[in-house]
Amino acid sequence: MRILIIGSGGREHALAWKLGQSREKPDILVAPGNGGTAREGRNADLPPGGIDRIMEFIREHKVDFVVPGAELPLVNGIVDACARAGVLCFGPVARAARLEGSKAFAKEVMREAGVPTADFAVFNDFAVAEKYVRDRKRPLAVKADGLAAGKGVVMAAGPEDAVAALRGMMLEKQFGPAGETVVVEDALAGEEVSLLAVCRDETLVLLPAAQDHKRAWDGDRGPNTGGMGAYSPAPVLPESRMGEIADLTLRPVLNIMKKRGIPYSGVLYAGLMLTADGPQVLEFNVRFGDPECQALLMRFKGDLLELLVDCASGRLGDAPGAAGEACPPQAAGGARGRPGDTAHRTGSANPPDLAPDGPKASAESADSGVRSPLWTDETSLCVVVAAEGYPGEYRKGMTVGGIDEAESRVPGKIKVFHAGTVAEQGQVKASGGRVLGVTALGADLREAQERAYAAVAEIRLEHAFFRRDIGCRGLKAACTGHRVSGLCPERRIAERGEERPPFADPDGSGT
Repeated sequence: MRILIIGSGGREHALAWKLGQSREKPDILVAPGNGGTAREGRNADLPPGGIDRIMEFIREHKVDFVVPGAELPLVNGIVDACARAGVLCFGPVARAARLEGSKAFAKEVMREAGVPTADFAVFNDFAVAEKYVRDRKRPLAVKADGLAAGKGVVMAAGPEDAVAALRGMMLEKQFGPAGETVVVEDALAGEEVSLLAVCRDETLVLLPAAQDHKRAWDGDRGPNTGGMGAYSPAPVLPESRMGEIADLTLRPVLNIMKKRGIPYSGVLYAGLMLTADGPQVLEFNVRFGDPECQALLMRFKGDLLELLVDCASGRLGDAPGAAGEACPPQAAGGARGRPGDTAHRTGSANPPDLAPDGPKASAESADSGVRSPLWTDETSLCVVVAAEGYPGEYRKGMTVGGIDEAESRVPGKIKVFHAGTVAEQGQVKASGGRVLGVTALGADLREAQERAYAAVAEIRLEHAFFRRDIGCRGLKAACTGHRVSGLCPERRIAERGEERPPFADPDGSGT
């Protein structure tokens, strides 16, 4: 089987790595790929020109299965085009991909489905939006309606911040057409967590929970990014409650989409805020998250290709443990060895009480079954190494070193996923804002964190920075300044007597 993965980031490297482990021994093409995907398969240049040119590439290279990594091809209709051509493609059709492509559409679906989410209003007129935010007098989230590479959200502490965000999106066109319409919603407080499922119509296979870190700098400060690190599982969302949360947030959306004549297929990813009043949905994505994908796939021991093909071909409901109206609840551990087996009770009558401070399972809680034999019990943690200046203007062309040394610290437990890299004349060069995703497995979160940061310390890259507190929210540990308690990558290097270019602090100075 020949597989085409569309994209060039850390998520695409993780997908190529894991899909390549399938018993099918697939031939993997990644377009355009990066310096790491070239090691997992073959990189290929997609011709410019949108979906039509991608389809020409698919025909010319006799591709059997297409896996779009990022959201743009999905929103632009790659699944629809593949269906017309008789080529299997994993993901939602364009109308369903609007759940990510338009935040206004997603909020309308949530409202119709009764999914808990913050109060909101949608605007395409700056003056009307300005009056609304000045009258609101509370912290707000201002969001560009369209795709903005994960950067189109501004958290506004007060009216002036909100007006400035509106001006940047609607008048100054910071995000181009994506900001012509904006969604303004009440800011929520609590712990963020990512809940993903592979879905087909009303059937879903839950994946373990993960926690992303969106802000650029330690302590959740600075601008929003595409993600600076992640870990899985996320203690703030215990496995025993995941079935209930899926019933509250994912299943109603699948039902509404089917009712609207748009059955859903692919990954449905709910970004949740666990507030004092229970879970609230911040947004939906229609693909694997990045860097959540790296953390999740480090823990996945099954055949990912089989799972994705089952979903795309309509056989997901046949998988033992896949939950749906036609698939009765099963006890955890009853799976027969299919990828991503899960089981959970559906139709909970009451919303779960999941506050950020110590959520506990009740006697009525269903077991989500994500402790499948095909998921390792270990914890994974990913630290993103980014180019100085990201998510704004950043440097390119720096030589990247130390990757082999990082992975060899604990063989088989550490993987460095390439994101913004290219391979040039035997060297790896930085080409994007997020350069690497250094990912480690450990017996628990603390060990995974220690291993990941020790591996980061091996990386040699000028004009780069990384957050030093990935995982601290999960550990509920005290982290001060730019140092993770008990861990200092620069100190480890000094103790070994090594010299290398220092990573940069977010303000551009060396550490």
